[in-house]
Amino acid sequence: MDEPTAIISFLILYLVLCGLVAFYASKRGVSGAGIFFVSLFFSPLIGVIVAAVSKPTNQPSGTKKCPDCAETVKVEAAVCRFCHHKFSN
Repeated sequence: MDEPTAIISFLILYLVLCGLVAFYASKRGVSGAGIFFVSLFFSPLIGVIVAAVSKPTNQPSGTKKCPDCAETVKVEAAVCRFCHHKFSN
Protein backbone atom coordinates (compact mmCIF):
# COMPACT_ATOMS: atom_id res chain seq x y z
CA MET A 1 0.00 0.00 0.00
CA ASP A 2 1.49 3.33 -1.01
CA GLU A 3 1.66 6.34 1.31
CA PRO A 4 -1.30 8.44 -0.03
CA THR A 5 -3.64 5.45 0.16
CA ALA A 6 -2.53 4.73 3.73
CA ILE A 7 -3.14 8.34 4.78
CA ILE A 8 -6.60 8.40 3.20
CA SER A 9 -7.46 5.06 4.82
CA PHE A 10 -6.34 6.37 8.21
CA LEU A 11 -8.42 9.56 7.82
CA ILE A 12 -11.52 7.58 6.84
CA LEU A 13 -11.05 5.23 9.82
CA TYR A 14 -10.55 8.24 12.13
CA LEU A 15 -13.76 9.91 10.89
CA VAL A 16 -15.71 6.65 11.28
CA LEU A 17 -14.45 6.30 14.86
CA CYS A 18 -15.46 9.91 15.59
CA GLY A 19 -18.91 9.16 14.15
CA LEU A 20 -19.29 6.06 16.31
CA VAL A 21 -18.35 8.06 19.40
CA ALA A 22 -20.92 10.71 18.46
CA PHE A 23 -23.55 7.99 18.02
CA TYR A 24 -22.71 6.58 21.45
CA ALA A 25 -22.99 10.05 22.98
CA SER A 26 -26.36 10.76 21.38
CA LYS A 27 -27.72 7.44 22.67
CA ARG A 28 -26.68 8.53 26.18
CA GLY A 29 -28.52 11.85 25.79
CA VAL A 30 -25.39 13.95 25.28
CA SER A 31 -24.83 16.25 22.29
CA GLY A 32 -23.62 14.01 19.50
CA ALA A 33 -22.30 16.89 17.40
CA GLY A 34 -20.35 18.34 20.30
CA ILE A 35 -18.75 15.02 21.14
CA PHE A 36 -17.99 14.45 17.44
CA PHE A 37 -15.94 17.64 17.33
CA VAL A 38 -14.22 16.81 20.63
CA SER A 39 -13.30 13.44 19.12
CA LEU A 40 -12.22 15.02 15.87
CA PHE A 41 -9.94 17.66 17.41
CA PHE A 42 -8.52 15.64 20.32
CA SER A 43 -9.04 11.89 19.91
CA PRO A 44 -11.92 9.41 19.71
CA LEU A 45 -10.70 8.00 23.04
CA ILE A 46 -11.02 11.43 24.67
CA GLY A 47 -14.47 11.73 23.06
CA VAL A 48 -15.61 8.44 24.61
CA ILE A 49 -14.34 9.54 28.02
CA VAL A 50 -16.10 12.92 27.78
CA ALA A 51 -19.32 11.26 26.59
CA ALA A 52 -19.18 8.70 29.40
CA VAL A 53 -18.75 11.26 32.18
CA SER A 54 -21.10 13.91 30.76
CA LYS A 55 -24.51 14.26 32.34
CA PRO A 56 -27.35 13.46 29.92
CA THR A 57 -29.39 16.46 28.80
CA ASN A 58 -32.70 14.84 27.84
CA GLN A 59 -34.84 17.54 29.44
CA PRO A 60 -35.85 20.27 26.99
CA SER A 61 -34.98 23.84 27.95
CA GLY A 62 -37.79 25.82 29.54
CA THR A 63 -39.12 22.79 31.39
CA LYS A 64 -38.85 21.26 34.85
CA LYS A 65 -39.68 17.90 36.34
CA CYS A 66 -42.61 17.55 38.75
CA PRO A 67 -41.36 16.18 42.09
CA ASP A 68 -44.52 14.08 42.60
CA CYS A 69 -45.17 12.43 39.23
CA ALA A 70 -41.83 13.08 37.45
CA GLU A 71 -43.56 14.43 34.35
CA THR A 72 -42.04 17.34 32.44
CA VAL A 73 -43.93 20.63 32.73
CA LYS A 74 -43.16 24.21 31.71
CA VAL A 75 -41.03 26.28 34.08
CA GLU A 76 -43.78 28.90 34.39
CA ALA A 77 -46.34 26.31 35.56
CA ALA A 78 -47.76 26.88 39.04
CA VAL A 79 -49.62 23.53 39.06
CA CYS A 80 -48.64 20.24 37.41
CA ARG A 81 -51.14 19.40 34.68
CA PHE A 82 -50.76 15.68 35.34
CA CYS A 83 -51.00 15.26 39.13
CA HIS A 84 -52.02 18.81 40.17
CA HIS A 85 -48.97 19.29 42.41
CA LYS A 86 -48.63 22.97 43.39
CA PHE A 87 -45.13 24.36 42.80
CA SER A 88 -43.72 26.89 45.25
CA ASN A 89 -42.28 29.86 43.34
